[in-house]
Amino acid sequence: MAHPIAARLGREFGVPRVLCDGSTLLFPDSSFDAVLLAFVLHHCPDPAAVLRESAARGGARVLRACAGFGEWKR
Repeated sequence: MAHPIAARLGREFGVPRVLCDGSTLLFPDSSFDAVLLAFVLHHCPDPAAVLRESAARGGARVLRACAGFGEWKR
C-alpha cells in the first residue's frame, strides 16, 4: 500500500503508481535512467534480489539510502 501523501502527490502530478514485489519488477531492463531505493532494503526479505532487479531496470545506476546501513549484516 502506498503512503497516503505519496498517492496524493502522484495523482496531483500525474505520476502513475505501480505496486509490485521489488525482487521481480514489472519493467523491462534499462527502463529508467536510475533507481532510488530510499530506506527500503532493511524491509526486504531478500535485499540482494531487490538490488539486482533495481540495477537491471536502472541501467546499473542505483542510489540507495539506508538508516544504520553499517549495521546491516545480510
